[in-house]
Amino acid sequence: IPPEHLRLEVTEAAALSTSPQMREWVQRLVKRGVEFAMDDFGTGYSSLDAIRQLPFATLKVDQGMVREMESSERAAMLVHANVSLAQVLGMEAVAEGLETETIYRALMHSGCREGQGYWMSRPLPLDEYVALVRSGRSWPASHAGLLRSVLLNHVIELRRVMDWVYSARRSGVAHAMESTRHQPLGERSRAAFTAWYDGAGTVLRGNPAYEAMRVPNAIMSETYDAIQAEAARDADPEELAPLLRKLSHYAVVLIGDLLRLESELLLEELKRK
Repeated sequence: IPPEHLRLEVTEAAALSTSPQMREWVQRLVKRGVEFAMDDFGTGYSSLDAIRQLPFATLKVDQGMVREMESSERAAMLVHANVSLAQVLGMEAVAEGLETETIYRALMHSGCREGQGYWMSRPLPLDEYVALVRSGRSWPASHAGLLRSVLLNHVIELRRVMDWVYSARRSGVAHAMESTRHQPLGERSRAAFTAWYDGAGTVLRGNPAYEAMRVPNAIMSETYDAIQAEAARDADPEELAPLLRKLSHYAVVLIGDLLRLESELLLEELKRK
């Protein structure tokens, strides 16, 4: 099978006990396109360290926390925090233990796009699974939930740019450029927004709030590039200040558009229920 169609699940304990040779094999597989998922994330004491050890693409939120979402506000907050953590790190979040529609909708509105649990289906023999797929069965979707992940990504990216500029001025541009060579400034934000805007979000074409986002996003993208270019040539803070103000201004404009559209979509969903 094509490597990009394969996802290997690894427990936290296995991730922390890997040898240098094992990590080398994992890196080789990742380079070929294989994805790794951390299973039962949040159940151990060193989940964050395990993320640091291996290049996980997916976090599978432990079913124990997910199942308690209806009865425990703290559990619900922890699940939402784990979903947000995955989004900030550019990873996918998968919720395990989806057993009620209430939990499904809560996760959907937090921006969680993948899940598994008895509410959707129990484990099936291969022939029954194939029949389920061919039946075309689908589950409710929420554009508002996807908007939340895009919104969070923009806020985090704006903060990262500010931190990057500060680091470049304090520790030297060469060091800062080296630390971000694999992740150009603004790339995650642009990728997250574009994936939604030119993908699932296209069903909203014609909506004023949706259409209004194109211009501020384009200006932000250009400004990200300009900031990186100016910092690379060791520009003075005074030269960077107008660019940072411009970036902040259009980030606020775009965030306003996202929030307005999210409110509209949530109201539409409530009317349909």
